[in-house]
Amino acid sequence: LGLNLGLGVKPRHIPEENRLTNYVADTFALVGTIVLWMFWPSFNGSLLFDDASVQQRVVVNTYIAICASCVTAMVTSHLVHGGKLNILEVQNATLAGGVSIGMSCSYQMEPWVPCLIGGLAGILSSVGYGHISGAWRTWV
Repeated sequence: LGLNLGLGVKPRHIPEENRLTNYVADTFALVGTIVLWMFWPSFNGSLLFDDASVQQRVVVNTYIAICASCVTAMVTSHLVHGGKLNILEVQNATLAGGVSIGMSCSYQMEPWVPCLIGGLAGILSSVGYGHISGAWRTWV
């Protein structure tokens, strides 16, 4: 059903005014990103209630990955768009950094590992949103 819906509803069938965002929607998305910053690390560590040291490790690794994904998304967005920063790419990269470290955040690792994982997620998210989604819209 999801594949059928995804392939059946094409962007060219949706009017242009319904595809654009506005100030209010972007403001609420930014508030959602702030909530994501506050609660995603505790969400990752919520199931590990037995050991406080593991919870601390999860929260720290998640914050490192989210920070790295946001910084690399800002740099990538700046480079891709010729000096302009697209805040939607940074918002998507925030989620990508938290999700990318989610499975391995409880492991004992050096700080550069979550930084690398989050950084790669931020770059991939920014490039994907900036270039691949635009190419996909013209192709579909």
